[in-house]
Order: sequence, then structure tokens, then C-alpha cells
Amino acid sequence: MRRTGTWLCLVVLLVMSAVAASTASAAEYELEGLPEFGHCVPSAPHKGEYKGRQCLTPQPGEGNYNWVPGPGPKPKFEGTISVTKLETVGKKFTIQCSFGVARGEYKSPKKATVALELVGCIRPENAQKCQTNPAKEAEIEASFEGELGFIKGGSTPKVGLDLKPASPVALTCGSVSDASSR
Repeated sequence: MRRTGTWLCLVVLLVMSAVAASTASAAEYELEGLPEFGHCVPSAPHKGEYKGRQCLTPQPGEGNYNWVPGPGPKPKFEGTISVTKLETVGKKFTIQCSFGVARGEYKSPKKATVALELVGCIRPENAQKCQTNPAKEAEIEASFEGELGFIKGGSTPKVGLDLKPASPVALTCGSVSDASSR
């Protein structure tokens, strides 16, 4: 008997180091401003709101840079991902991947699209390999729409992306050889 499982991840809680997070209400934290994507641009000398090219140090009316919300002239981004854990709501089903790449594009001050390519994906409880394409063993590829917000929990708020699948993600874990070796 073939032992595989296919799950449509309509709602996936994706927990990944420095890339994904679920959002919480801004009212939970004492904050002066809400997070947003944007970029720092030069201003007229000594007329800007910030000191420094990264807009990290406020200097109202005396700085050389201003913060502008939105994606800016280079809206695409790419980065690597370390060990990643994918969980369904309720944590009844988990997959751990050893490495990955995230490619995306900022769409507005609060939204982005992200395509993930994860490798070395297994179910920790039984070491079954999981994949979205049978030809690419232990690899998961999926596209997400993300909204910038606050990560729930802890005393200090953290900023992250709440990622939701752009379309249902079908995963298969295990193979014919896994079942026949039992």
C-alpha cells in the first residue's frame, strides 16, 4: 500500500527565521508608528527628517534624508533561509526544511509577494520526505502573499510578514519505497 499524504494548506502558519510571522493588533503594543516598507531618499541639505542614508536616526528639519513609503525604484528582493518549520493551524502537521531561497517583490507599504523554494523537507516525526512536485524529492515550492505586521508574543514587538498561500499548496509526503520497506 502506498503511504502518502496530500494536504491542501489553505491556511498555513509559516514560521521561519526572520522571514515570516503572524500579525497581531498594533493596539497590543505602545508604538509611535506602524511598520511599513519604504526607502530613504536624499532631501535638500539640512531640511530632511533623518540623519544618514538608512533613515534610522531622526533629525527633524536638520537631516539630509526623508523616508518615503512604498517599494521604491527596486521593488524586488531575494534572500536565503536557514532551517524552516512549516505548521498547519493547530500544529497537527509539521514539516522541517533544511535550507531555502525566498524571492519576492514589495507591492505597497504593507504588502509583498514571496516565492519560496525549500529543500531538505521532511516530517520530523517519521523522516518522510515531503515535496510539491514528485520529480523534486524533498523540495517545496510555493507562492505567498504577505502583509507586514507585528509578531504575536513576547514583551517586545517584532516585525514580520504574515504569509498566506497565493493558491492552495498540495504537499505529498512519503513514497512507494517508504511503504514497501516496512
